[in-house]
Amino acid sequence: MKHFFVLPNVEVKEIQTWTDNKFIYWANFIFRGICSQYINSQRRKPAVFIGQCNFGYKLTPHLRRDIKISDLLHTYHSTFLWIWAPFIQFIDERVLISPRIKSAFTESFIKYGIPLKYIDNIKIVSYCLEYIPEIKFPKSFDLPLKVYYAGRGGNQKRVWIIISIINKCRLLNLPLEFKLAGSFQMRFLILLFLMELSWEKLMGESMYQFHKANDILLTSAREGFPIVIMEAMAFGSIPLIARC
Repeated sequence: MKHFFVLPNVEVKEIQTWTDNKFIYWANFIFRGICSQYINSQRRKPAVFIGQCNFGYKLTPHLRRDIKISDLLHTYHSTFLWIWAPFIQFIDERVLISPRIKSAFTESFIKYGIPLKYIDNIKIVSYCLEYIPEIKFPKSFDLPLKVYYAGRGGNQKRVWIIISIINKCRLLNLPLEFKLAGSFQMRFLILLFLMELSWEKLMGESMYQFHKANDILLTSAREGFPIVIMEAMAFGSIPLIARC
């Protein structure tokens, strides 16, 4: 969401080089002091927004109690609980994107003895599409079918399975073309030569055109709320969804 903040009257500073470096972890403590002092000293009372950010959670004990702190969580992972749970008392509002995720949080609160009063801080705000075609978008699904993937790398995204699918389809000489959009490790790009859009361009009109130009969407192992799947269906693509 960085592009929303790149404005003439806004100064953007990226500090992750210091705060996320385990070899100079002392810098993380220093930046907690710098950021908390800056926030606490604002003339107009600010609001603090955290989006599943390790550094953000560790900043919360150092902020004034009258400053509202909101947290957005798009999914639930039990391992990440140990990151935010120690700081839950400092978070005023938590936003989830579906009742299913709230149920997962409730179960974890019961399991690990987290006071259930903090469930009352949770509100649900579902995602929606920024743009939906006014009329049904026609697709002919002519051969070769165009199979595509849009997203980032990582275990959740199962990029290695996508690579295997592509290799298997090529060995079978199936009438398929593959296109990728997102951020991947360089070895994948060298192997495939299929890169269509960079991560920075994976939004807005460029993404809509990508959906329009392709037929079958490959998906992740799981999604908190599958915007890319809803977008694909809005433009007539068929999502291929499977767990393994």
